[in-house]
Amino acid sequence: MENNNKEITAEELLTRAEDLVQNTHNFECQLMVSVTLTGKDGSIIENQLSNHSTVFQDKAMIDIATRFYGMDLEQKSYWVTEGEHYYEYSDSPQGWSRNEYRQGNFLSYLESFYMLLNFPAFFRDKKSFEIIDTEEIDGHNIITLRGIIPGEFTRPVLGMVTSLTLLSILTDDESFYQDMPDIPVNVYLNADTGAMTKIVFSLKETNEKILDNAYGSDQPRPMTGIWGAVSTLVYSNYGSAPDFEVPKEVKENCKIVDVKEAETAQK
Repeated sequence: MENNNKEITAEELLTRAEDLVQNTHNFECQLMVSVTLTGKDGSIIENQLSNHSTVFQDKAMIDIATRFYGMDLEQKSYWVTEGEHYYEYSDSPQGWSRNEYRQGNFLSYLESFYMLLNFPAFFRDKKSFEIIDTEEIDGHNIITLRGIIPGEFTRPVLGMVTSLTLLSILTDDESFYQDMPDIPVNVYLNADTGAMTKIVFSLKETNEKILDNAYGSDQPRPMTGIWGAVSTLVYSNYGSAPDFEVPKEVKENCKIVDVKEAETAQK
């Protein structure tokens, strides 16, 4: 995609980038989250999540590595669809298990867990975005956009981030997510193809607000504050992601779990 037309808006660029990802047969996505907490004793606690996914229209392979309060966790899962059924093969210390799901759209269901394609939540207010820079990065011309996710729409973005990397005491209690500040977002697009390459969310202020809502001004906290909180999504290999199959040994050795009714992602 040529970016010679100076009249093109950030809103138009985002719309094109959304369409490209959601209409691409396959791609890879890396989700990285880092939340740094300050303990009461002044200690620094770093909680990190790395989630690498290979996504096709009818299947996905996901590797998750988490460091949470000093504990390391790695997990691999495969998601495949057959007609109206979706199967999740998931690894755990107890071995492989297979969950069967019914109903809904496969990619919508997948995004409700891994936030890979949840652009309607990310860019609910496209008009807030502006083009702030164009530069060459790793041999590619990259357009940088800056905008916000309005506070009233931050819940879909924060759900996974807080539950996996912030505080074990935070639940789905809606009172924790009242009066949220806007989330600043930077978006990076390939100027030649229009493809989205990276999204960076600044989450410090929102996570501080969650702490305020959870504990109030006079309740003791397990930490004094949040030093930093950033979430990054990196997209690559549009249409050329490496193919894969669920390994035979996984299918043969998995524990079959009862059928579940899948819920489509909330937009």
